[in-house]
Amino acid sequence: MNTTEHKIAEEYKKMAKHLQHAAGRSGIVRAVNEPAQTAEVQLTTYDKDSRVEVLLNATPTNDMGIIIYPEVDSDVIVCDVDGKGTYTIVRYGKIKRVQIRLGSGEPELQVTEGAIVMNGGTNDGLVKVNELVGKINAIENLLNSLVIKYNAHTHLYAPGPGTPTPTAATVSLESGTIAPVTNANDLKNDHVKH
Repeated sequence: MNTTEHKIAEEYKKMAKHLQHAAGRSGIVRAVNEPAQTAEVQLTTYDKDSRVEVLLNATPTNDMGIIIYPEVDSDVIVCDVDGKGTYTIVRYGKIKRVQIRLGSGEPELQVTEGAIVMNGGTNDGLVKVNELVGKINAIENLLNSLVIKYNAHTHLYAPGPGTPTPTAATVSLESGTIAPVTNANDLKNDHVKH
């Protein structure tokens, strides 16, 4: 083997050693520390004590980005990202919560089983647009119908002896109606759907 081939072989060995550390290992989540953004994972191995602390975010104590919190006692695949015992989860069996935070303050988006919370949830739930449009249309139609009936209404008036005669209302007629009636596009935001 000449010098060039020897150098190439040595570089391959270095790469292979680094890739060995990046290989995934299966394990079971034994505990989750949400404030520290870490989890304790028991690796599936023959070692008696094979528990490792695993990062849930790229940088400890940085709560920006996407943070996935696994369920305790769920299966995971972890990876030693730097070959020095810094593990992260790369596959999740069960997820308890996902948090996406783009800036400081409340999480931009938090997903748990049965709930999605945006920007801290202080604005309550999203509007069910089709149901709201149906209710608004019912009110608009009722009001328009009442305006028509009001304008067509006459009173019987008897100025003296004899048969009462119909006369026009003494108040001015209502000239407005609700038009156009509300439709879903008036209310919905196409950037947020559920």
